[in-house]
Amino acid sequence: MGTERFCRTLKARVKGGESAAAAWPTPRLKLSAGFGITDSKYVRIVPGAPVTTDSQFVNAPKYTFTAVAEYSATLRKAVQISGRVDYIHESGIQYDLGNSPLVAQASYGLLNARLTWQPHEFRNESHE
Repeated sequence: MGTERFCRTLKARVKGGESAAAAWPTPRLKLSAGFGITDSKYVRIVPGAPVTTDSQFVNAPKYTFTAVAEYSATLRKAVQISGRVDYIHESGIQYDLGNSPLVAQASYGLLNARLTWQPHEFRNESHE
C-alpha cells in the first residue's frame, strides 16, 4: 500500500488563527507585530498508516511570531533615510508524514536589518 492510499483515508482537524497589530508612536516610527497558531491533529487513521494521532502535520508550524520596527526621516529636504529591523520566529516543522527527525526543521528565528539612503531627486513622489 502506498502513502497516497493512506492519505485518502485519514481524517484530520485543523484549527488556528492569526492576529496582527501596528502602531505609529511618532509619524516617523512604525511598530508592528503578528502572532499565528495552528492546532492540527489526525483524528482517524487506518492501521499501517505512516502517521499516528500524535504526528505533526507536514509544513505546519504550531506557532509563528513577527515583529517589525521602521523609522524614516528626511535630511535637509534632499535625502530620505529609512531603517527597518524585523524578526520572525517559527516553531519546528516536519517535512515528511512519518515525522522523521532526519528531515525535520527545529524552531528558529531570523533577524533582518536594512538601512536605505535615497536622494530626493530619485524618490518616487507618487508613493509619499
